Amino acid sequence: MPKRSRNRAAYRNSPLAALPTAGQVLTDGRILEVVQPKPGGPLALLIWNGKRYAIRSRIQVHGQPLIAPAIEGTAFEKMRLPRAPRPFDSVGWLLTCISENVSKYCGLSLELAKLIARFCLCSWVSEALPSRLSLHVIGPTTNAGMVLMDLLSCFCHHALFLAQIDIDSIASIPRGLCPTIVYSGQLTRTTRHLLEPHHMRTGILRGRGQRIPIEYMTVIYSPSIADVSNSPTALEIPILSAEENCPPLSREILEHLGEELQSRLLSFRLKTLAQVATCEFRETRLQFPTRELARVLGCCTPENADLQSELATLLAGTDHGLRVEQSTTPESLVIEGLLFLVHEENRERLHVGELTEVINTIRAGRGERSELKARSVGHIVRTLGLKTERLDGAGRGVFLLTEIREFIHHLARQFAVPSATNGPRQCEFCAKK
Repeated sequence: MPKRSRNRAAYRNSPLAALPTAGQVLTDGRILEVVQPKPGGPLALLIWNGKRYAIRSRIQVHGQPLIAPAIEGTAFEKMRLPRAPRPFDSVGWLLTCISENVSKYCGLSLELAKLIARFCLCSWVSEALPSRLSLHVIGPTTNAGMVLMDLLSCFCHHALFLAQIDIDSIASIPRGLCPTIVYSGQLTRTTRHLLEPHHMRTGILRGRGQRIPIEYMTVIYSPSIADVSNSPTALEIPILSAEENCPPLSREILEHLGEELQSRLLSFRLKTLAQVATCEFRETRLQFPTRELARVLGCCTPENADLQSELATLLAGTDHGLRVEQSTTPESLVIEGLLFLVHEENRERLHVGELTEVINTIRAGRGERSELKARSVGHIVRTLGLKTERLDGAGRGVFLLTEIREFIHHLARQFAVPSATNGPRQCEFCAKK
């Protein structure tokens, strides 16, 4: 018995094996981050307590020793790691520095460069954002596109260039790294699946239900827009809009930009991460899905109302294009027909047949020759959340109760139906936002 007790005591007092981590936010709010104090030297861990930081090769957290992971392989060769945090003038200064260099060396408009700068800033606080972002660079392989990829290695958090994206390559990423995965080329079915927003946030499933808990953001450089997903938080950059005759981006300039900005962006991460997690920014001047994209981009500047307000202007072109596209969808036409009928005097109900006639009249007025069938219209009405029922001998329809009228107006605003956004206010629900 005494021998067994001594063995138990020895086991309790034996040192724990050090666990590798590339970063994490501890329960007490402290932040761990992997750094490289000397170029080409060994990696270390930085710990930040909200006021000051310390860099150690080994850090003890609640009795458990932690060390930096072994980051090896060709995929990690271009990944930049900051040496240590350095002070920066302001968040606006960081955004200006990034956007001006992108515009200068890639030839993109300043508006697109500013959006790319917001994406880069978001990559440093990605785990605190309400949704995962992705950057889609659309167009053939050009000098401007390749220069942009190089610049993203300087500006994004742990930019990781992968030659292929599969479960094994994702699984090889050290836990806690929160990288920005950069991929160039055609996307396979498996690649598209792995780049879905829910995988980017919760990790991916391997055999036997094993989940690989990797969080990441993505940059996809693809020749066709059909290759990328239609996620509401995808920022699309048409690379063919870039001007030619830009100054060359030398290796020396690239290294200087990486050295100067990585440490300052690390400082931004340490000081802003907790604020981003509680940010409740909303941009009501835009329509969904542009509104959701603006919400995520705005969260990376939680205490700067001017920078958040600028997003409505930067995303105005995207928002307008989506409004035009949405206005021609069958769902939008059905909502426009519903809105027209609910504004008729003394109308207490509407039939699907009546609604179909109104919709086809609208389509004919816009030059459309084909007509929608009543069965299709009834199906769309139900998918929009309105329950149809048999009203009388004329067929199925909807009773226009107060809550139904209000819901139809809500749908009209969500789909940016022209008569709802630009038309006259005809009832009490029209004036609501």
